[in-house]
Amino acid sequence: MSAHEGRVPILRWVRAAVGVLLLVVVGGAVGFVAGSASRSSAEPSGQPSAGTSCSGTAVVRPEDHGAVGDGRADDTPALQESFDRVPEHGTVCLREGATYLHSDVLEVRVAGTVLTGGGALVATDPERSSVQVRADGVTVSGVVFRTEAPRRLTDLPHMKLALLDVTDATVEHTTIEGSAAAGIYVGGTARFVIRDVSIANSRADGLYMTDGSRDGSVTGVAVTNSGDDGISVVTYRDQPLVENVTVTAASVDGQRWGRGMTVVGGRDIVFRDVTIRRSAGAALYFASEGPPNDTRGTSHVVVDGAVIEQANQRADLPQGAVLVYAGNAGEPVADVRVANVVVDAVGDHAGRVLGEICEAERVSGVVYENITIRNTDLRREWSTC
Repeated sequence: MSAHEGRVPILRWVRAAVGVLLLVVVGGAVGFVAGSASRSSAEPSGQPSAGTSCSGTAVVRPEDHGAVGDGRADDTPALQESFDRVPEHGTVCLREGATYLHSDVLEVRVAGTVLTGGGALVATDPERSSVQVRADGVTVSGVVFRTEAPRRLTDLPHMKLALLDVTDATVEHTTIEGSAAAGIYVGGTARFVIRDVSIANSRADGLYMTDGSRDGSVTGVAVTNSGDDGISVVTYRDQPLVENVTVTAASVDGQRWGRGMTVVGGRDIVFRDVTIRRSAGAALYFASEGPPNDTRGTSHVVVDGAVIEQANQRADLPQGAVLVYAGNAGEPVADVRVANVVVDAVGDHAGRVLGEICEAERVSGVVYENITIRNTDLRREWSTC
């Protein structure tokens, strides 16, 4: 049984408690530092990359196993048979323009599989809507994943696309349209690449990296209207730490809850040339959280280039544009550098733009460099540390 079976810890609605307690008292003075930041643009093509092809002898097509792909027939058995019968390093070709319905979880279990072709995998049951990668060296390229979910769910069968305890996985030129939980879940996975991907309307986080995932590259990911954090790194106390992940030229635009881009338990995480618009809470959030979430600490985080617009839209989550928060005893937050950032407008309820909160542990080594703040009269920085 996978380490992920039966338990998928996602920071849930209890995060509200953190937001409510942060700014009961505020103090300090407003300050401004001139500077500039690069604006990212993440616009996935939605087409297979030049390196993937549906030609050749090691190609399996769902139609060969009875799939229809008309958006009406249930193609679950044919899809799973295709995934199981493809030879190692072979290709499963989802016909361009086809819509394959599946009513159960699908698993990619053959090493080196390339899932491509331009077709769409559409889940009909949010409770069993996941497509799960469970083999090393799998590439997903140019596929559309779609789920209509009326409410938020929290377990593995609900993650739209899940990379589970694998190495050398690639997701590229792919679109996620709706998810009952996270749009893309990366758990216990090493040497992963996620590039040129669009994630919209997930009920939980857009892109969620957890449980010891490491050595990851995230480039050109665009998250829109997520139900919780847009792009998140999260490690719980009983998990190995997420390490060495770089997020470049990514964007988060709008969310119903949560923060824009976060590290809540992680080390050596870099955000470079990112854009965050209309975050519910903080646009950038680096933290440890106490029970019931009970996360590990955070260290060695770098933000180098960010545009933050209309941060902290929810009045019940007063966090400002950037928040560094130590809320779990024994799990400090250290060595966070935020540089070359433009902040353009923050919700008036936030009380300040930049904040450090030491509640149950210490925060140390926070450095702000070249921060430009526009269109707000809020104080620049406030700290309880």
